[in-house]
Amino acid sequence: MKLHALLIGVDATPDRPLYGCVHDVDAVQRLVLDPRLGLPVHVTRLVSPQPGAVHDTAIAGAPATLAAIRAALAHLASDAIAADDRVFVYFSGHGARVPVPKDAPELYREALIPVDLEADKPDGAYRLLFDDELNARLAAIARRTRGVTVVLDCCFAAGATRGAAPAGAGRARFVDLREHANACDMRAPDAEHRPLASGVDDCHVIAACLNHELASERPDARGITRGVLTQAVATAIAGALATGGDRPLAALTWAEIWQAVRAEVAAQPSGQHPWMAGNPARRVFGGPPVHGDAGVPVARAGDAYTVEAGTLAGVTRGAELAVYGHQPAYFPALGAARD
Repeated sequence: MKLHALLIGVDATPDRPLYGCVHDVDAVQRLVLDPRLGLPVHVTRLVSPQPGAVHDTAIAGAPATLAAIRAALAHLASDAIAADDRVFVYFSGHGARVPVPKDAPELYREALIPVDLEADKPDGAYRLLFDDELNARLAAIARRTRGVTVVLDCCFAAGATRGAAPAGAGRARFVDLREHANACDMRAPDAEHRPLASGVDDCHVIAACLNHELASERPDARGITRGVLTQAVATAIAGALATGGDRPLAALTWAEIWQAVRAEVAAQPSGQHPWMAGNPARRVFGGPPVHGDAGVPVARAGDAYTVEAGTLAGVTRGAELAVYGHQPAYFPALGAARD
């Protein structure tokens, strides 16, 4: 079993440059290379930083061009991936929305923005990784292994629309191409249109925001610009590691950190709400699909217990909590005969 991590960060776009995406990749790379992961790891690093920026050099990187991203995704769908391997795809950068020219004005396509968005092409079209192509490529990866997780720290990650940037949100991660739809290559694989990275069987998806929101980047406590989602995930993982004993990082589940991630993002003035597709009991860094209720983490705190959930998880004052073992897989209704 091996973890294949594809880490993509794009700061140096020609329009609306960003400053936190490659820092995000650095942070995620340190996590997947942490010896506590407990798995052999192969990292592909595709990054396009701002000129002169200082970043992690533990793994040699290549520019995050559309061709490089496509080639890396194709490699993950090849026989280089075993059935019991895990695949972790992480993207930090700009998202875009593009109206479909021949359809109703409210129909849009989402896309991820590579560094060579405006590079010269014979037909003059922008270079974009559209939603349908991303879904088709993820589906091909999922046919090699069921242990696929995708994290998108960009705008439009959970849908096709966007709202206005909230006050104090920091730098938003979007490029608006609505006026340039005719300059975008809309051709896509033969696949049903779905939002970015959603609806692919065996693929777990974490998105930085809902479909009507913008994703943002902000300086952290050290003054280093980071994506709001990635910063929250890294903080939550650090907290889990501090209390997790000797358990390998590869065993960490989204259920153990998700409420902390949501709380951390909610504490920022970004106005974004992280979104998850899949069972939260699934492993953070890939892993096969799981079935059953994930529950919420409970930790001993002296003579009391701390429940890692609150109003964000629907747990309010006066709520009744029940503690179960590994069975049943799904919790029966509270007070039912089976309960």
